[in-house]
Amino acid sequence: MLRRMRQPVEGPQPTIRFDPWCGDPTAAAVSAALDQGDVATFAAEYERADPLRREHLLFVAIIRESRPAVTRWPEIEPDRPIAWLARGAQRVFEAWDARGSGQSDTVADNAWDVFFEHLRAAEADLRRSIELHDDGVAWGITLASGRGLQITTDELEARYERVLDANPHLSYACDQLLQGLCKKWGGSHEKMFECARGISGAIPDGDDRHRLIAIAHFEVLVELGDDEASVHAYRNDVAVQNEIANAAMRSAFRPGYGTTPQERTTINWFAQVLGRFNRMDLARPLLEQIGTSPCPDAWAYFADDAERTLGEWRTQAGLPRIPA
Repeated sequence: MLRRMRQPVEGPQPTIRFDPWCGDPTAAAVSAALDQGDVATFAAEYERADPLRREHLLFVAIIRESRPAVTRWPEIEPDRPIAWLARGAQRVFEAWDARGSGQSDTVADNAWDVFFEHLRAAEADLRRSIELHDDGVAWGITLASGRGLQITTDELEARYERVLDANPHLSYACDQLLQGLCKKWGGSHEKMFECARGISGAIPDGDDRHRLIAIAHFEVLVELGDDEASVHAYRNDVAVQNEIANAAMRSAFRPGYGTTPQERTTINWFAQVLGRFNRMDLARPLLEQIGTSPCPDAWAYFADDAERTLGEWRTQAGLPRIPA
């Protein structure tokens, strides 16, 4: 599908560097400290952060690497909830790293046992963290581990209710819930849109979670695969375009929006999806705002071709090439 969607672009492509920290230099420093075995710096930053930033720190500093210091942490400080939370989150990363990011038929037979073993261990750690202190963040991580363990959508939604009990504003937890309700994970388009529209309809303007509308429509395109006629029709469906645009107007286009990592993630999602749905007029100002440092999550589907894809999006939007 990607190959058919692209227009050929001549000449050198822009130099674009994906920013895994989404504009958060402190998260980069915390991650570097973890690389050196320093868990105390991460713990201090996490424990003084608000819940949205706590989610962000876990996703960018823990669920991206496997570090021995994090593995040992609960044995050293068994009464500290962050120790169990960090190891549980890391084990979720290790599970998905073993499995790979492809479809289930691309997973090596010997990877499945490792995948499930890590996820079960992750769930035990996360539950222990919750027993010690529940700020909602660990429940959000169990949405990712539970999806891998193939829990039912009812159980997934029950876990999300536990997130809401602790904190009703967590953005990344919503992303994980939506993924678990996708058709490719045993859910359905109906369930997915019920989730996205229900959350978006209930939250105020300026909330990061309006991106769920964009992500849901993106997932429909993924499911359509190589059905070129259906992909073309869906991308050009005016009602679909308008729903995505309206959600963007309630978040990414709000004055002053784009200062936090979650807001930057939302801007990237709308830039990617509006471009894909042939609304380059709206994608253009968001692409300008992203510049040379996009957040990776919205572009991860394009894998090794993400940099080129973003460069082509800019060209189609009429933006100048980024100097090499």
